[in-house]
Amino acid sequence: MKYLTLIVVSCAIISNIYAQETRPQFLTIEGVGNAKHLSVNYDSRFAPGMGGFGFRAGLGGTWSHYGRDNVSVNIPVGINYLIGSDKHFGEIGFVAVPEYYFGTSSKEMFFSTNANIGYRYISENGIMLNALFTPLITRDKLSSNFKSKHPWFGLGVGIKL
Repeated sequence: MKYLTLIVVSCAIISNIYAQETRPQFLTIEGVGNAKHLSVNYDSRFAPGMGGFGFRAGLGGTWSHYGRDNVSVNIPVGINYLIGSDKHFGEIGFVAVPEYYFGTSSKEMFFSTNANIGYRYISENGIMLNALFTPLITRDKLSSNFKSKHPWFGLGVGIKL
């Protein structure tokens, strides 16, 4: 949890440094991807212009992944870098995802890290589409030390704020 706090505070401080200039900001919905099933995310660049470093923070969750009566809530937070210009960008980044699982019989905490490698398209009217390969790097069950690695993909759509 302290790593998540550190990431959020760092993003807020860097974001305020560049507050005098207009930075591209998006509200997106991501299916599958970093949040496992569905998430709503805020994405912004640290500096003006569509390319370069930025961050994302969201709220997501899963249902039925753990069984029909079980759900989880998670908070994907990460740093990304866009390479390209005009409308077409390559995207790379890392996302930390604390996940609180609660079911009919137990409650557990997980923490995972994902890599993001993909493509982002931004239209002239502010519509954003992306497709990401989001492999799970680690997944730690906070009460034991459960780790796994597997491939994962995500698709997102967003609007410029």
